Amino acid sequence: MKTKPLTFLLALTFLFLFCGSVFGQETEVKKEYWDKGKLRSEEHYKDGKKEGLWTGWFRNGKKMSEGHYKDGKKVDFGLNGMKMGRKHSNELSKMETNS
Repeated sequence: MKTKPLTFLLALTFLFLFCGSVFGQETEVKKEYWDKGKLRSEEHYKDGKKEGLWTGWFRNGKKMSEGHYKDGKKVDFGLNGMKMGRKHSNELSKMETNS
């Protein structure tokens, strides 16, 4: 009779520890660095798509921009804390790609 609570606890522990991979909630953080080792960008991915916060920094370490993604699509974007429209957001993305 004492094995039932133990079995239940083991099953619950297993579900708790592995629920992310079982339900496809694996998240990944990708980081890029400037030549001198300072952080250039940080992106969050879920199931292979950008999800959540994206942050970019200048070479001097100051934050350049920040954006939010949902299902791989940009939903919000800002430059040094200021929200930007889609046109400015696309122009800044081109600048970041070329630097």
